Amino acid sequence: MSTQASTSVNRSAEVRRDTLETQIRVRIDLDGTGRSQLSTGIGFFDHMLDQVARHGMFDIEVEAKGDLAPALLACAGVSAALVGALDDEPAILDPGDADPGAAP
Repeated sequence: MSTQASTSVNRSAEVRRDTLETQIRVRIDLDGTGRSQLSTGIGFFDHMLDQVARHGMFDIEVEAKGDLAPALLACAGVSAALVGALDDEPAILDPGDADPGAAP
């Protein structure tokens, strides 16, 4: 028999930003498996988001359509989704803030 700890905290969020020129949808799950589904129209941005998802074990979905020149809108969508997923629970530590003497 195996038991799994369950948590009632939902650390995921979805953000949509729609303007006349651009439509962006971002979904992030902080308790994911490292899966990404990316379509920003900017190859390097897709690559970097994939690395964040893969190495951070987040699930990230980004879909951007329209005038993609202002890629900062996609960045704003990702950051808004991340803030929404954290929901006042800063459970992600900057590696520089970690206590080197603490047990893992």
